[in-house]
Amino acid sequence: MRQTPLLKVEGLSICFGLPGASIEVVHDVSFELAPGRTLALVGESGSGKTLTGKAVMGLLPRGARVSAGRVLLQRPDGPVDLLRQSPAVMRQIRGAQVSMIFQEPMSAFSALHTVGSQISEVLRVHGMCDAAEARKRALDMLAEVGCPDAARAYAAYPFELSGGLRQRAMIAMAMIGAPRLVIADEPTTALDVTTQAVVLDLLRRVSRDHGLATVLITHDLGVVANMADEVVVLRRGMVVERGEASAVLTHPGHSYTKRLIDAAPRVPESIAVHAPPERDDILTVDGLSKTYPGRHRSFGRPASPVYALSDFSMRLERGRTVAVVGESGSGKSTVAKLILRAELPDPGATIRFNPRDGQPMDVTSLAGERLTEFRRKAQMVFQDPFAALSPRMSVQDILTEPLVIHGLGTRSERRERAAWLMARVGLSPDHLGRFPHAFSGGQRQRIAIARALALKPELLVLDEPTSALDVSVQAEVLELMGELEGELGLSYLFISHNLAVVAALADHVMVMRRGRVVEEGAPDCIFNDPRHPYTRALIAASPEPDMHRRLDLTAVACGAGEPNTWPEPFGYNGEAAPQLIEVAPGHRVRRAA
Repeated sequence: MRQTPLLKVEGLSICFGLPGASIEVVHDVSFELAPGRTLALVGESGSGKTLTGKAVMGLLPRGARVSAGRVLLQRPDGPVDLLRQSPAVMRQIRGAQVSMIFQEPMSAFSALHTVGSQISEVLRVHGMCDAAEARKRALDMLAEVGCPDAARAYAAYPFELSGGLRQRAMIAMAMIGAPRLVIADEPTTALDVTTQAVVLDLLRRVSRDHGLATVLITHDLGVVANMADEVVVLRRGMVVERGEASAVLTHPGHSYTKRLIDAAPRVPESIAVHAPPERDDILTVDGLSKTYPGRHRSFGRPASPVYALSDFSMRLERGRTVAVVGESGSGKSTVAKLILRAELPDPGATIRFNPRDGQPMDVTSLAGERLTEFRRKAQMVFQDPFAALSPRMSVQDILTEPLVIHGLGTRSERRERAAWLMARVGLSPDHLGRFPHAFSGGQRQRIAIARALALKPELLVLDEPTSALDVSVQAEVLELMGELEGELGLSYLFISHNLAVVAALADHVMVMRRGRVVEEGAPDCIFNDPRHPYTRALIAASPEPDMHRRLDLTAVACGAGEPNTWPEPFGYNGEAAPQLIEVAPGHRVRRAA
């Protein structure tokens, strides 16, 4: 027997601007959701999926308005149209009957209040219980969503928790009022892959145990395969495909859905074994470590130092790509900062850079003109293209600024170089006069890559260059980097938290955890024969748009824990770690002999 829908969206249209001069961004969106089911709203940035979710909550941004449609929520006394309720009524509905899990918990939480007070506030605002009972329920909910120390999480401020714990606390706040409908807006986008796997499992379990209806907003069809019962695919504000998740992912009917599925990064089942000819090294690193002083405790007690990186060594052959993979806190971004001399390493490290023309450079001792020369030959592409480009500079100024700083070329030569760079990264030189806000996220990352190429570098350090992008845009940027590597003879140090992203690009993979390399080798070694439990966890945690390949949470749990919990012979004894041992030619694993 067909269930009565808990949520029914009929002909929803949303526009920006005043009547008569408005721009429609969501057009005629309709879907139904029954209790206990999960419906995924899927699409790229700008598809209208988040606006649709915010319209249900009555949280549209300033300037946006609903121009047509109804949003019906089934209540015991009959359906109500959420679009036509007063602000006072919507405040009573939000949190108690409908709640939302926001994409970035650091922004969604107040930085001035403890996590526990913000979770308890939901109960107090709705008059569900007194302060003591609210605290007890909040602690119980934090324990239910998997916080290992609920009391500590309750008393902490948001910045004191890791990204995964903040997201768990955000789920607890959404669940504390016992709502019947939860809207989860990209709930795992900002998380590492192993944390994402755990949070997805948590969402699935909580929804099942509480009989919730869930609207999952995402651009990642791998997440859909692990979570959703039904799928609605949006493109430019319109529904292009809908149906059961198994049907849509297995037999997509629309070309846009097929493109999203094809663009999703996948961990290869196997990689062909090949031994490329040896080349000279452009970069060699040996004994690289970085120790930060700990934050002082109260009453002047000495703080323990933080070992961000321990004895890191690598070699990068000219024209090749080394991928450094690991989660937040693994030390991979510290490697990039030290190699580019943004920070100084601990004494005893060696960083040797060999340019095509000129003398080899000892990067740790460079100063003055030699340091400037090195930075001209080694450039960086940052993770977030929105933050990396100045909003007050035109694209032409952004691309010519490195040339001005280094005193290269005349004004016309710089303009010609900027036009060539735009064309080479797939953008029109006619848009040099525009500002960054006029471009999409993928286009901004292309501009960031063009800026890094302005000085004709030999080495590019790419710090999570695709993690902030939609999957189809991500695929385009990775393809562009592959083309540029061969065409310009570039060498890449590629930093990522996702093994699936680096699979097609890397010539050598280094897996890091807590400041140390735990496994390294050619891609065929890492993907065909992963030995370390943490490497296996990263592979198992990568979601794919395949209903037959669900996340392997057993493997994730085995490898994603603390190093002293890893099974023998991989476990640490306190800070004492096993050595990197060669288990096959070119394949090294940190394990006891």
